[in-house]
Amino acid sequence: MPFYWIPVADAPFPHAMRRNHTCPFALENVRRHFREFGWTPGQDTYRELYANPDFQRRARDCSAHQGSWLVALPAVESVLTCTPASTAPDEIELLAKNSPVISALNNSDRNLALSLLDSLDPIRIFRTHDGTWLSNGQHRICAARIAGVSHIPVWWKFGVRPPDGAKPAQPTPLSPG
Repeated sequence: MPFYWIPVADAPFPHAMRRNHTCPFALENVRRHFREFGWTPGQDTYRELYANPDFQRRARDCSAHQGSWLVALPAVESVLTCTPASTAPDEIELLAKNSPVISALNNSDRNLALSLLDSLDPIRIFRTHDGTWLSNGQHRICAARIAGVSHIPVWWKFGVRPPDGAKPAQPTPLSPG
């Protein structure tokens, strides 16, 4: 399962972020905003909320949105471009932890970079049986949207076609590094 750079615009909007009450996009906060308890917002609702300046401002203060994506992403890219697609996730994580580029980052930026290459909890996007796209790493995708980055590294399952705008993040025998 190699990493791909996926356009943030192609990533699903949150579907059940529950753990962080400081994020305005967390499920309970969205329900509270609409006074619709027991309701689950759809992708169109989230699309509207992400365009709302008040939600964007509040999201910048979210504890899950720490670290600069503009600093962390080049550091992540420096690890991935030197790591073949066949490299095991735990090896990638170890390389990231020992990377001089990532080690030189401040704590927030380093934690963000390492969270993107975490072997147990990378960002993953997958289809459900009914064809709906869902994700693991919803807070990181949320933070990337708020930061305005164009692409995020996503751990993609072999045999599942990524979105059209996706580009391999790691060298493969068929793609130059």
